[in-house]
Amino acid sequence: MPGQRKRKQRQRAEARRAAERYDARFGPEAGRWEVRFGTSDEVEWRAHLAQFLAVEPQLNAEDIRIDRYCGRLVTPDYHQLSVFVRHDRPAAAPSAGEHEAGAPSREVQE
Repeated sequence: MPGQRKRKQRQRAEARRAAERYDARFGPEAGRWEVRFGTSDEVEWRAHLAQFLAVEPQLNAEDIRIDRYCGRLVTPDYHQLSVFVRHDRPAAAPSAGEHEAGAPSREVQE
């Protein structure tokens, strides 16, 4: 087909540029995704999501990730809310709860 090679090259180039933009904004050098909430109960999920969006209005919509893991027939679906935390914030001094090599303690924060 005429023009197919050009079209595919253009699509690949655009996909590569989009991936580079994403990596520049959300890549490992920029920060990390931090899980804020997860549940398999959809009613609880919707309530927490509405509360979170009301409490955190300063967050950019692109910095919030909502994942839904399909459980198929074996397990129920799992909903998870993550927020992108940038590295450009000043690093805090290690607390007493952290141990060697900067590994965080096993305590869960909510």
